Amino acid sequence: MKLIGKHIHGKKHGIWKKYWPNRQLWIKGNYLKGLKDGIWMEFSSGGDIYQTRSYKLGKKDGEWKDYNSKGNLSLKRMYKNGFLNGVFETYHPNNSLCVRGNYIAGKEHGIWKYYDQNKKLIQKKKYVKGTVEDGLLKLFYQNNYIRGEGLIKHGVKHGVWKYFHKNGELLSVGEYIKERKHGIWKNFFYDGTLMVNESFKYGLEDGIFEEIQIDGSFKIKGHYKNGKKHGPWVEFWPFSSEMYRGNFLNGKKHGVWKFFGKDKTIIKIEKWKKGYKI
Repeated sequence: MKLIGKHIHGKKHGIWKKYWPNRQLWIKGNYLKGLKDGIWMEFSSGGDIYQTRSYKLGKKDGEWKDYNSKGNLSLKRMYKNGFLNGVFETYHPNNSLCVRGNYIAGKEHGIWKYYDQNKKLIQKKKYVKGTVEDGLLKLFYQNNYIRGEGLIKHGVKHGVWKYFHKNGELLSVGEYIKERKHGIWKNFFYDGTLMVNESFKYGLEDGIFEEIQIDGSFKIKGHYKNGKKHGPWVEFWPFSSEMYRGNFLNGKKHGVWKFFGKDKTIIKIEKWKKGYKI
C-alpha cells in the first residue's frame, strides 16, 4: 500500500501513514511543505516498533533508533543537518552495549569502545576527525586476553604488529607498511613453535615461503613473486621425505615435476609448459 495523507499546494503536508495488508500501521510521519519533518516511525506487521527517525526540513536531524525482532534496541545514533553527529551506540542481541563512540560532522571522533556480550571491553580506539590516532593499538579477545597489538600511523597499521592465540602464545609477527604486509612474517602453532615463515612485498607474497610441521620438519618449501608461486616448489610427506618437487612460472606449473613415494622412489614424472601438461 502507498503512503496516505494530504497535499497543500501540491506538496505533501501534515501526517502521512502507510498500512500493512492486515491494516496494522506500518509507517507514520510528518511532512512540512513536501519535506519530511519531525519524528517518523516504522512498525512490524504485528505492531512492534522497529525504527524511529528524526528529520528537519528533509534532512536527517536528531536521534535515530533501530530495534531487533524482540523489541530491544539494536542501534542508536544522532544526526545534525544530515550528518552523523553525537553519540553512536550499537547493542548485542542480549541488549548489552556492543559499540559506543562519537561522531562530529559525519566523522568518528574521540574514544570508541567495543564490548563483548558479557560487557567486557575488547577493543579501544581514539579517532581524530575520522582517522585513528597515531600510536599503539591493542585488540582483545572476548576472554579479555590480548588478540593483537601494533602501531597506527595516519589511521592505518604501520610497523611491527604481533597477534596472539587465545592462550596468550604468539600467533604471528611481522611488519606493515601503510596497512600492507612487508618483509618476513612468521606464524606459530598454539604451543609457540614455528608454523609458517614467508616473505611479503607491499601486501603481496614475494620471496621465500616455508610451512613447517609440528615436529619441526618441512611441509612445504617454495617461493612467490608478485603474489604468485614462482620458482622451485617442494612438498613433503608428513614427518618424512619429499612427496613432489617442481617449478612454477608466474603461478603456473612449468618444467619437470617429479613425484615420490614414501620410500623415496620416483613414482611419476610430468612435464609442464606455462600451466599446460605436455
